[in-house]
Amino acid sequence: MHCGEYGGFHGPTDDLLCQRTLLNDFLRLFDQFGMHHHYYTGRGVYQRLLDGSLRASNVVREFRRYARRPDLNLYYARWPGQPAPGGTP
Repeated sequence: MHCGEYGGFHGPTDDLLCQRTLLNDFLRLFDQFGMHHHYYTGRGVYQRLLDGSLRASNVVREFRRYARRPDLNLYYARWPGQPAPGGTP
């Protein structure tokens, strides 16, 4: 299965708990059912700050948090030699 271009959160909602909760719900469903997915990146995934540096949006931060979860791909056997998520054996 594939879910393409979901999301598109607007910048002012970037640090709200409801956005993080919704993203985790999406990611968990995709993981549980083995769905390929990608976030609609046409929205500000990185924000340029006044000092010229970049700040990752809540979407990027949440993807990174989710990828470190020890139960990532829990429902599917890893292939031989596949590294475990979160650095666990």
